[in-house]
This record gives sequence, structure tokens and C-alpha cells, in this order.
Amino acid sequence: MMQIRARTRADLEELLGASEVEAHILDIPRADYRYRIIVTRNDMVRLVAGMAEESATRILKERWQQAPRKLTRNRTFIECGPSRGSGRMMRRAR
Repeated sequence: MMQIRARTRADLEELLGASEVEAHILDIPRADYRYRIIVTRNDMVRLVAGMAEESATRILKERWQQAPRKLTRNRTFIECGPSRGSGRMMRRAR
């Protein structure tokens, strides 16, 4: 079992809401990190993978928006996010 700690309950609720992991949020009022969840190692892997996928999607979208205008958006296709659960990303240019 593994423990994830947070200073705000909302952070853990957001983390759990963005994944298929179910866990009870513990409230320990006098602790340095008041809110905690305890998950299995497999659940931890799923949580971290989801965070990495979200981060990669955000970075790709930011870079796409900052792309030079000479590279027109209709010549390049980028798809981000899960594809039948694989989470793969692809880029295709004409």
C-alpha cells in the first residue's frame, strides 16, 4: 500500500476524479499534510500515468498554439489523449 498526502482535500478529489481509482480521503487535522489517501501499487501506477498523460497533452497544446504561422494548422494534424485506452499520441504532417 502507498500513501498520497495533500494539504487540501480538493487536490485529492481532483486527482481521484480524473482517474478510475477509488479511495477514501482521510482527514488528519494536526498533520503537516492534513488529507491522505491510501492506494495499492497498481492504483498508484494508474494515477501517475494519468497525470503524465494530462501533462503531455497540455504541453503539446501549448506548443501547437505557439507554432510559427508559416506552419499552417491545416497541414498538420495532432491528436492527443486516450485512443481506446492506450493513451497514445500521434502526429501526422502532409
